[in-house]
Parts: sequence; structure tokens; C-alpha cells
Amino acid sequence: MILPFIIFIYALGGIACLVFPKEKSSVIARVTAGILLIIGFATLPSFMKNELPMAFDFSAPWISALGSGIHFGTDGISYPLILLTLFLGFVSALLPYPHNEPAENARFYWALILWLLSAVVGVFASLDLLLFYIFWEIVLILMFFLIALYGGENRKYASMKFLIYTQFASLVMLLGIIALYLGSGGFTFDIMTLRTLEFSQSLAFWVVAALLFSFFVKIPAVPFHTWLPDAHVEAPTAGSVLLAGLLLKMGAYGILRIPFTIFPDALYAIAVPLGIFAFVSILYGAFVSLAQDNLKRMIAYSSVNHMGYVLLGIATLSPMGIHGAVYEMVAHGFGAGLLFATAGFIHDKYKTFSIPELRGLMKSVPVVSWFFIIGALAAMGLPTMAGFIAEFTIFVAAFQVYHAWILLPLVAVVVTAGYFIWTVQRSMWGDGGSSDISEPKRVLYWTPYILLTLGLFVLGLVPSLLFSILDTGMFIFR
Repeated sequence: MILPFIIFIYALGGIACLVFPKEKSSVIARVTAGILLIIGFATLPSFMKNELPMAFDFSAPWISALGSGIHFGTDGISYPLILLTLFLGFVSALLPYPHNEPAENARFYWALILWLLSAVVGVFASLDLLLFYIFWEIVLILMFFLIALYGGENRKYASMKFLIYTQFASLVMLLGIIALYLGSGGFTFDIMTLRTLEFSQSLAFWVVAALLFSFFVKIPAVPFHTWLPDAHVEAPTAGSVLLAGLLLKMGAYGILRIPFTIFPDALYAIAVPLGIFAFVSILYGAFVSLAQDNLKRMIAYSSVNHMGYVLLGIATLSPMGIHGAVYEMVAHGFGAGLLFATAGFIHDKYKTFSIPELRGLMKSVPVVSWFFIIGALAAMGLPTMAGFIAEFTIFVAAFQVYHAWILLPLVAVVVTAGYFIWTVQRSMWGDGGSSDISEPKRVLYWTPYILLTLGLFVLGLVPSLLFSILDTGMFIFR
């Protein structure tokens, strides 16, 4: 019952934000997210004792005539992402309400945050394809409203571009799900049942193609990535944290949960094309980041680069590669969350994302500058931080499959270090800064930044914490 409970409480908290006075809405969001974070991590001992393919399995009848039911469960692949959702949900609730928006709109903002978290948990926990698709759609619609109503100056353009790209991809996913349902004889949407059935090679090819296209748009893999920079630049700070930290992970998770679980042989047949998409995304994201003058756009393209590593881990189709891919998803959630949180703070103070205009930040806002540097070091894969463990695992797994070709993404590691060092050099030091701009003195204000930093170092120094969870999720190889 724990999974539907979390989904329900998030949704109920969102409703409470609308019902109570606007002054209470942020408190409701933070209390709701904080309580669920504690509850979520309290389930860890029970999860580790589980010996079934899925922990916290919950089933209830829903649309029996179509063979669809409410079915939730979690394994070593989805459980870390659910915990990441709870963690980033609490972080996003601690971040301030957008300064450019009137206070009377705060209730709906906090409601959107909680509803979005509810739907993301639904995506990661659903074991019924129809239920998975419904939660997927809810996530996209809520993020559209978050950008359209609370974003920057070009939010209408960015939100519509986001909606068009993701909704078209979702339509293709729906066609694939319908084809899979009909191919099963039209009696079930249950993923755990579908993985035991036999399907024709032609059906498997077209279903996998449809699903991969949809998930590639969400990751996003090059060349389906162009919606992401605009969405990130215009999204409110908490929206960017959730977009990078959670929504991009939905695409990679979708590959593992549906095509990899139901059609493993079809994925093995296209392992090389998957690897090519990963190589291109890694290299393109790194080199384009190097050319950016907009701080938030640079971080957005770095997400394309890092999600390319996730795709590379998946493309190895090996337990080690999957371990590395999920580890990278969690590490990127912390690192990108910290970078976008600091970028949002800087924009609130300086009213610009232009890197050339942000010289001397270390003089006026030293605390947030150091947090940005920590996020940059994490993105560079510095040892002792989570990203190093993830990328090292992925590269070892990829070398066993792609051999000398692994030198291509290794070039991107150097480029990644280059564009972050250049960004830090241009924006943090040098002449500039303003004596009129200061930072909050309250330690509590910095709690979300501290939590994200702790996450990066804990998983970088004690990787067994996450690897022990991942080891329980390899039933897809059994």
C-alpha cells in the first residue's frame, strides 16, 4: 500500500494548497514533501528484505473489460528513482516561490509541484501500461502549466514547444502500447504478464521502435533534444530542478521498464544503433555546451551530454551498464538540481543568465558561487562525487561492448571539464560583482543546496549504498 499512499498524499497535499490561504500553501507543500521523504526512506529496510521480483506489490481491479488494473510495484531500477523523486520533491518545495509572480498565484504553483511529484511517482511505480501512460501524460501536462504560468519572459513559446514535442512523442507511445495490447490477444496491459508472452518479430520491432522514439524525445537524445534548452531557460527554478532531475529520467526508465523487460531480444538486435545515439548525444551535448553564453542553456545542454551517458549504459544491455545508467540518473538528479538551483538564485539577484555579464560573482554572492562550483565539479565527474562512480561504471561496461569506440565519449569528458571551468572562470572571478547584492544569512535558506551537495558526496564516497539497491533490480536479466 505504500506506493499508492505516496501518490495519494502528494495529490491530497496539492488540493490542500488550493483550499487553505495562500500564506499556508508553501508550508503545506514543504510539510507534505518532508513527511513523504521520511516515509520513503523508512521503507528501505523492507525493500532490502524483499525476495520477489517486485517489492511493495499492490494490485486492484480497474478496467476489467480491457484487462487493465491498478498495479504498482518497485524493484532495484525504479526504487532509487522513487527515492530521488521524494528527495528532489522536498528540495523543490524548499526553493522559494518565483519572485516575478504575484503572491495570489502561489497556491496553484505549490499545488502543481505536489501534483507533479505524485504523477512522477506514478510513472516509476506503475506496472500496468495504461496506468503508466496516464501518469506519463499527467506529468507532461502539469509541467506545461508550470512553465506556461510561472516561467520567464518567453514562457509561452517554450511551454508550447515542450507540449508539441512531448505530446507527439506520447501519441507515438500510445500507438505502440495499443499494438502491444492487441498483439497480446487483447487481454492485458500488465507488464509482468506481457513479459511472459511470445510475440512475433515484426510486432516486436514496430512496438520497440515506437516506444524508443517516444523515450528518446523525453531523455532527450540527439536529434530529439531541441525542446529542452528553451524549456529549461524559461522554467521556474523548481521546475528546472524537477525537469532535469526527474522528467528526463522518465525516458531512460521507460526503456528499461517496457522494451527491455518485454522485448529484450529486440533491444539486443539494435544495441549498436542505441550506442550510436548515445555517442552522438554525449559529444553533441558537450561541444554545444562549450559554445553557450547563457548559463541556464549551458546547463541544459550539459544535461543532454549526461543523459547520453545514461543511454550508453543502457545500450550495453549488461547488468553493469544498467547499474551505471541508474547510478548516473541519480547522480545527475543531484548535480543538475544543484546547478539549476544556483542558476535560479543568480538570476533572481542579477536578472540575467548571460555569462559575460556575471563576472565577479564570488565577491558579491560567495556562498552560491561555491555551490555552483561544487555542482560543476560533480558534472565533471570529480572523484569522491557521485558522477565519477556512475560514469566509471558506464565506461567499464561500454568498453566490454564497444572496445576502442569508447574513446569517443571519453573525449566528451575532457570537453565537459573545459566548458565548466571556462564558465566558472568567466562568471565567478574577475572584475565585477555588486556591493548592492547580498546573500541570505539564514542557514535554513541554504538547506536545499546543502542537501543536494550531501547527496553528491554520500553517493560518491559510499557507492555501496546505491549498488546494494541496484543489485535487487536485475530480474530483467533472469
